[in-house]
Amino acid sequence: LEVRQLGDIYEGLLGGHLELEGKLLIPMSERGALQRSGTVYTPDWVVCFLVEKTLKPLADEAHNGREVQDAIKRGKKDNSFALRILNLNVLDNAMGSGHLLVRATEWLADQIVYHPTTKFQVETVPPGISQEQAEVAYWRRRVVEACIYGVDSNELAVELSKLSLWLTCIAVNEPLNFLDHHLRTANSLIGAKLDELSVLPVHQDANQIPFSFGRTLTDAVSDAIKEIEAIEEQASTEVDIVKKKEERWRDKVLERLEPFKRVANLWTATAAGLKLNESEYVSLGSAFVEPPKPRSKEAQEFKKLWEKHSAECERITTRLQPFHWELEFPDVFFHDDGTRKENPGFDALLGNPPYISTQTSSAFEYRTALEQRFRFVDDLYVHFTFQGFNLLRNGGMFGYIVSDTFFTLS
Repeated sequence: LEVRQLGDIYEGLLGGHLELEGKLLIPMSERGALQRSGTVYTPDWVVCFLVEKTLKPLADEAHNGREVQDAIKRGKKDNSFALRILNLNVLDNAMGSGHLLVRATEWLADQIVYHPTTKFQVETVPPGISQEQAEVAYWRRRVVEACIYGVDSNELAVELSKLSLWLTCIAVNEPLNFLDHHLRTANSLIGAKLDELSVLPVHQDANQIPFSFGRTLTDAVSDAIKEIEAIEEQASTEVDIVKKKEERWRDKVLERLEPFKRVANLWTATAAGLKLNESEYVSLGSAFVEPPKPRSKEAQEFKKLWEKHSAECERITTRLQPFHWELEFPDVFFHDDGTRKENPGFDALLGNPPYISTQTSSAFEYRTALEQRFRFVDDLYVHFTFQGFNLLRNGGMFGYIVSDTFFTLS
């Protein structure tokens, strides 16, 4: 299957639902539901055009780097260009079925394969394919784990994106790539920034001591980034390697950052209506990050306070699906010692965002959190566009499909 065919399947599955009539399940209301979700499948020629226009300047910059030019002059195949490409971070923050990310993977891998500094990586070519095909497959697999990031609020879309990328990167006698660390199910518009977490969204007490993570956050981010780098640096050539990547991601990245995500979730829930004062926020946040000793007075106080707010907090969090970018993709924003990068953010952002009105849709449930985050409420594609620029590093490339009305917005 071509990825565009998977996109057609995605449209049908996302837009439809099954209803029981007697003993039969009947598919109902495909297109109507699809249009209400704001989902748009992008034609392949548009995707290819957008990918090349967005990524070519970054590839040219890598090609013109001093070490790459030195290797070219010396006729040296040292993979210097490939290593620079593998350091790029490319995001689609409303990825749908992954069409843009698939073409980005293919395009970047092709630049590596046919670059004069790239040496062969596949020593034993499987029967039935050429050395060229084996090299393309190898570099696609490296690119997809190192460079490609995507977020979507629809779990089905994320699973179809993984399927699309697996089919694109499939290699004979090798397992499917590990993609969980970069393809995520969440609402990419709603979440907290780390520098906001010291006080609640609506500061209530001018005398309140701000909440602080201290060194614990820096150490946790540093530990997580080192594990992420280990995941990305090793090629997924064996099933055991992929399984170890899954374990490393679950046990040493997600678990390490979970306490800070709980604080960010609490902050976001408050922005969306959770009734919480600053003293309670500081108490809960401190206990999330540094749990009190079991059976201590502090543990009992924490339990009582959390029981008061946990049900409402979890209800709001489940509904909003917040995504805290700096905690979910820490290597994009921080050095491996846990300090913030001088120029944080993604190198390139690609997208065809959903088109849905937040003003008139009765199904749109998170206006309050959206307004708190952006200080305005507009059509959803406008928020995705603004957020895209905020996630981009200075000097990064932005390739987005937007309505021409964006350029006349007041």
